[in-house]
This record gives sequence, C-alpha cells and structure tokens, in this order.
Amino acid sequence: MNEVMATPAQAAPCPKFAPLVTTPVGKSWEGDPVTNREARRLVNEVRAWDQQFNAPDALALVSAMDDMEHLFIRAWIEISEAVLCLDLANSPHRTPEKAAELRANAIGYLMRWNQGGC
Repeated sequence: MNEVMATPAQAAPCPKFAPLVTTPVGKSWEGDPVTNREARRLVNEVRAWDQQFNAPDALALVSAMDDMEHLFIRAWIEISEAVLCLDLANSPHRTPEKAAELRANAIGYLMRWNQGGC
C-alpha cells in the first residue's frame, strides 16, 4: 500500500494592505468647503489607496474613479458655461431678446447636467 506522507503546508502570510483613509467632507451649513476641490480630493484618495492592489477589481475601481473625475469636469464645465451666459445676459449692451436667449442657454446647460439632455 502506498502511503502518502502528509507534509504540513506553509501558507504564505497575507500581505498587509494600507487601510482606506479619506478626508471627511464637511457640512456646507457649518461653513465647510464643499466644492469641486473636495470632490476631486476624495476621488484621488480612493484612487491612490487602490493602487496598492493588483487585481481586476482594483483596476475596475481605478477606472471608475477616472470616470468620476471626468464627470466632475463635465459638471463644472456646464456650470461655468451657465454662469458665463448669465453674466453676459446681464450686460447693459445686450438687447432684451439676446439676454433672454443667453438666460435660456444657461438653463439649458444646467438642465443638461441635471437631466442628461437639453
């Protein structure tokens, strides 16, 4: 009879990963800044933490954080365009018709972000 000798298996120690630590986002009603800067900082903190992993899920999380960053950029462009249109509409050199058109454009920019279309 062939006997197989049992050899103890040595499991490799589990690698230590740094815990996810993010800077809390404050409360606007308490005067804390809640701007694009804080949103991007949070995305970057998650992205930096995720770089310690080498797995498909980790790569997918980095990709999601990249997409989130692109959405922030898109949102702020829409807001910036809307503010510019409102500022131009208030110019004393604008005709009432042109001012109304610029205000409508501003609403269109904001609604595009809010509802996904003009």
